[in-house]
Amino acid sequence: MTNRTMNSAEVIRADGHARVQVGDSYSVIHNYPYSNRYLADSHLTETDKAKVRNEFLQRLFTSPYEKRKNRNPERADGTCEWFTAHRLFQNWREETSALLWVSADPGCGKSVLARYLVDDLFPSSATRTTCYFFFKDDFDDQRTLEGALCCILHQLFTQKPVLLSDEILENFREEGEQLFTSFPKLWDILMGATRNQNHGEIICIIDALDECMDQTHLANALTQHYSKGKGMSTLKLLVTSRPYLRIQRHFQNLKQSHPTIHLSGESQEETDKIAQEIAITINQRIEELCTRLQLSVQEKNILQAELATGNHRTYLWVHLVFPVVEEAVFLNNRDLIASIRNLPRTVEEAYDNILRKSQHPVKARKILHIVVATDRPLHLTEMAAVLAFQGDSHRYHKDLERDLLSPERLLIMIREACGLFVVIQDSRVFLLHQTAKEFLIQSSLGSSDVRSFSLEWRHSLDLKESHRLLSEICIRYLLLADFKRPVGARISRELEDRYDFVFLDYAACSWADHYRQAHYTNDIDLERLALQLCDTNSPACSHWLKVYGEKRMQETEFSRELPTSLLIASHFGLNNVVNRILQESRKSINMTGTSNERTALSWASEKGYSLIVQSLLARVPKRQAILRDRPSSFPTIVNRKDKLGRSPLWYSAANGH
Repeated sequence: MTNRTMNSAEVIRADGHARVQVGDSYSVIHNYPYSNRYLADSHLTETDKAKVRNEFLQRLFTSPYEKRKNRNPERADGTCEWFTAHRLFQNWREETSALLWVSADPGCGKSVLARYLVDDLFPSSATRTTCYFFFKDDFDDQRTLEGALCCILHQLFTQKPVLLSDEILENFREEGEQLFTSFPKLWDILMGATRNQNHGEIICIIDALDECMDQTHLANALTQHYSKGKGMSTLKLLVTSRPYLRIQRHFQNLKQSHPTIHLSGESQEETDKIAQEIAITINQRIEELCTRLQLSVQEKNILQAELATGNHRTYLWVHLVFPVVEEAVFLNNRDLIASIRNLPRTVEEAYDNILRKSQHPVKARKILHIVVATDRPLHLTEMAAVLAFQGDSHRYHKDLERDLLSPERLLIMIREACGLFVVIQDSRVFLLHQTAKEFLIQSSLGSSDVRSFSLEWRHSLDLKESHRLLSEICIRYLLLADFKRPVGARISRELEDRYDFVFLDYAACSWADHYRQAHYTNDIDLERLALQLCDTNSPACSHWLKVYGEKRMQETEFSRELPTSLLIASHFGLNNVVNRILQESRKSINMTGTSNERTALSWASEKGYSLIVQSLLARVPKRQAILRDRPSSFPTIVNRKDKLGRSPLWYSAANGH
């Protein structure tokens, strides 16, 4: 490996439009305000230090990143070579510290390429440390930059323990859980750990940046990092994404010195190379098909000639149409040619074709509503509970259990209802591809007139209705009679061993998110049920809060205290529930939880729930209304500080609201 340059972005300078952030900035680790009291100077024994290191590493393991990577198929022989032979990739490969952004249209094999780079081209070795993260929209823990950095740091420190310094561990002891939800602090740790040039090459592969909830922070951090000049780090970063304009704008400041490759082609030459590799995959599938169906040489030649033409050939299209070819019935060559020419021409046509053939379209629609709305893929046992649950007829959990399908039967039912559109991996239910979700969900216009009526299923789901359906199931499940018994030793033991309550964890952790995202206006019945779950006098409220606190460790600050109904509704952003509580209750809006003295306004301000903030401010007595424009004269609500000395305004500013 030649050492041509230390940093390929050394000439980049920020040119304005810098984002102002309250609190931490993207600085390298030696500028981070670590405590002067390091582990090395403390009275901890080596055993205690080892425990801190193990705890830190365990906390960094926020998702099973290797398992998620391996959801993507391995590359076919002869593919990805257009990329590995490309001059820009070769330049990046030879540099010591550099950034490469690879963009491509959906279905063109970006994630397959990323897995190939991690597993085959750049496997970790004595002289190289390779870390990675694959963003994915269907898992909450695969959507955030913080989660990505935690996983990358876990890989880095597991492979190179010497990089995990006492300073980092001391910072962990001081910051606690807040460290793992702060992108700037995690980024500082990564930059500091990769400054050491004595530990070999460090490569980081980040796939599907477009499926990350906030690409802006990473783009800003990369801009600052690669504009600092030589010697800042030994980190080589490769990022893949779709060629969205917003991402192009994020990387604009680095564009002059950092190469960008578009698989779908600025260059006709590259487009042709990609098409040739897709043709290789098609020929491999044809060989397998001919062997399996015992087709003749002439039939094989027809398949090759007919499937090689067209302008919409992507790897995803190939995956979707070959099952159709295999199911085709033909008696002669003319029938075979007709079958091939009737194949879906695009991925969207293939999607619609799959769902039109559903043997259970009503069940298919319900399954799809659920899959597009869940914040993580459901286990088959959870999906069985969701599909079987009837709030009116299931009073106790044992009533529901009698109607549950076994995982084996449920798998068959899902396949008959949804075909290839829904896949089961590791007993969890996924959509086949991110484009499948985009195909189903109505556009932001939200009206049916934007739907292509030639494709029956295209844009057929309203995401708000999906969230409404799932929130109602979650709420009614949490109001089963099993959870209305007062909290005591017996019910606590049952909740601790809640294997039989198959949907309890998901319902407790996610009902409020679905309710909020449904954007309710006048569903009075469901509002009444949601109000019951916020009623702190109800055992059902205590039960789900207990489960929520155990599963959402990063929010134990809220679950540990003794909240009021108003605090719960404000914390979770339940706007119409807040309004109902304010209408029916005369209690002060300044009431706090017992542990941290935070008000409803404090929680709503931190989360950015502006409608709730307005509703709470509207409850200010009229005699004080004149002071609303003078926060310093309005201490009873706006400036009321919690146990940490932080006001609602502080929380709002610190979280960018």
